[in-house]
Amino acid sequence: MQDRMLAIFFFICLTIGASISSEASAQSSCDPSIHAVLQHRLGYRQRGDRCEGIYWEPHAGREDLCLVSFVREGSKVPSNTPSSLCVAWASGAAVNAPGDIHIRATALRNDLFYRMDSIRKYQEGTYVWPMDVIRDLSLSVAELGITAAIKSTISGVSWTVYEPLTIAEDGQTSSSFLVTLISAVPIQGITWDCRRIDADGMPGTRVAGERLRGSFPASQPIRLRLSVPGFSGLCYMDIRTESSGFGSGSPISTSFVVRVPR
Repeated sequence: MQDRMLAIFFFICLTIGASISSEASAQSSCDPSIHAVLQHRLGYRQRGDRCEGIYWEPHAGREDLCLVSFVREGSKVPSNTPSSLCVAWASGAAVNAPGDIHIRATALRNDLFYRMDSIRKYQEGTYVWPMDVIRDLSLSVAELGITAAIKSTISGVSWTVYEPLTIAEDGQTSSSFLVTLISAVPIQGITWDCRRIDADGMPGTRVAGERLRGSFPASQPIRLRLSVPGFSGLCYMDIRTESSGFGSGSPISTSFVVRVPR
């Protein structure tokens, strides 16, 4: 059933990719905290149904460990940069009254500050992303991190939930997912836990986890494989480091909620 639904998603991408609703075009997706390079033709600005381009990052030395990508494992990334890229999410998921979904892409290269933001309707299930800016920046799809986030409320507890994206040229699916992080400073050792979000809206039983030894350089992608056989639902990801190259070397951490679909 998953394969059939995903095939439908990509058929929709091919058939409606050229049409953009006037509502989506009129809505600004730009992040006001971004310091856009306005004088550059590829500066971060509204471009039709998305806000996209390069920007100035004045906080390059800050302490940070952040999520930059959440996708299905095994997504067949195009070897060449296509004229457009179709990304899909499972819009039929049982989440509480989703409205908009926020698609965000960032460059995984540490020499380029690039962002793309697009606000879509959750029920659309797909987004056809024009690749003209990506081509002009000589970026490949493999050099991008992509997330999709919605707001969800469970028993009065509000969460930002990251939906797994499928980026593929075929209709294959996987029950495993890739979580990609970026740290602004070198880190040593990573421990992560996945705890299910219970009916009261709070993290409960641990359903997966792993400890990764070794060193991880700053500004380089750190990929975690999330596989939870037999589980579906919302998962609270708690990620901690043993130490960092920031200041006193204190550990750093981050947490967020992802959805694991059936």
